[in-house]
Amino acid sequence: MRLSIGLLGLLLTALVAAAKEDKTDVKIKEAYADCAKELGMDMEKLKSRGFSQERDKEHDCLDACALRELGVMESGKLSKEVMVKMIEETIENEHEEKRTELLKITNACVDDAGTSEDECETAGAFSFCFHKKMQGLMKE
Repeated sequence: MRLSIGLLGLLLTALVAAAKEDKTDVKIKEAYADCAKELGMDMEKLKSRGFSQERDKEHDCLDACALRELGVMESGKLSKEVMVKMIEETIENEHEEKRTELLKITNACVDDAGTSEDECETAGAFSFCFHKKMQGLMKE
């Protein structure tokens, strides 16, 4: 499960741990499953792989497809506003500290990813940043 599936896992962990309901995790899983199918990738094979600190075009494009499906990427540009709204609608008020940290990581990684004419590059940069920062957060 390289970074894209790692991103999925980290997003699910972060969102579901403090979620009002689990509709968001279902949407994320469905987006990745649909995109894996669309791109001719085997989801079971992806799930069985270990985490990798290296990015590759195939998985960056899987991230781009899933982020488009989730409505957080359009024309190679990530939408902070849509991501923030998704996080705020998903994480309950009593988990404000987790929500604040997740928002900070999301904002930093959207800025870090920037924009590129190659949406796979933008999505991959975001996912890589998010994965690294969430790993650090999970260790704390």
